[in-house]
Amino acid sequence: MFFTVSNDDGYQAEGFRCLVEAILRRGHDVLAVAPHTQCSAKSQSLTLDRPIMLHEIEIREHLRLYSVEGTPADASRIALVLAERKADFCMAGVNRGENVSAGVLYSGTVAAAREGAMAGLPSIAVSLAAGGTHEGLLRIADFAVRLAEMNRAANYPRFGVLNVNAPALPPEHWKEPVFAPVSASYFRDRYTERESPFGQRYFWLGTAQGTKDELHMDPHAPGTDAALLSEGHVTLTMLGGVECAAPDGIRLPGGAV
Repeated sequence: MFFTVSNDDGYQAEGFRCLVEAILRRGHDVLAVAPHTQCSAKSQSLTLDRPIMLHEIEIREHLRLYSVEGTPADASRIALVLAERKADFCMAGVNRGENVSAGVLYSGTVAAAREGAMAGLPSIAVSLAAGGTHEGLLRIADFAVRLAEMNRAANYPRFGVLNVNAPALPPEHWKEPVFAPVSASYFRDRYTERESPFGQRYFWLGTAQGTKDELHMDPHAPGTDAALLSEGHVTLTMLGGVECAAPDGIRLPGGAV
């Protein structure tokens, strides 16, 4: 199989290298393109106002690795340009920090995978919850590659991304993988306003009042991705297919538009 791989933590990120090496260990070909620097929370943003510089990082048998001076979505799209044949799978990760609940809307990792999905490729985003170990990165990377191998012919919805998250526990304590809906909880983060010595107001995005540097969100409904992840499960969620029906309660005005 032939994989394109991207991420949002940058080409030097430990999780990115773990995913690339997991694919190579299982005998597949990899074209890996990642941002040159940390680009978390860039979502689906593209670079439109300047050239996207490409850096060749490593070329060896079965692997071509590049970085780009752009966003995660840029990286994934450039991988599709550089590919000499259609990839069997697009993967993104392994992200350091979970991508669940509202986080999937901001995640550059999910966005990088979605670019593959929009191009018609089966796509998987992979993350390890904050505090996870190197062993956790290795384990979830191997799990994701085996998942791709087993589901190469699955009917992925157009624009759909299979979002995989592993808990921060030691891998031997992980509970069985489960499919789950996305939690509707939102972040409790707040902005801190300050003033520079020159009188200019500025803001820092921080965490909830009186807490340490951790991810804080509204309580999660039981059975959702965030709730099950916190209970120790590996969670799988299908994100963003385009075949969604209108939700109940949506009405249209009568007569011509």
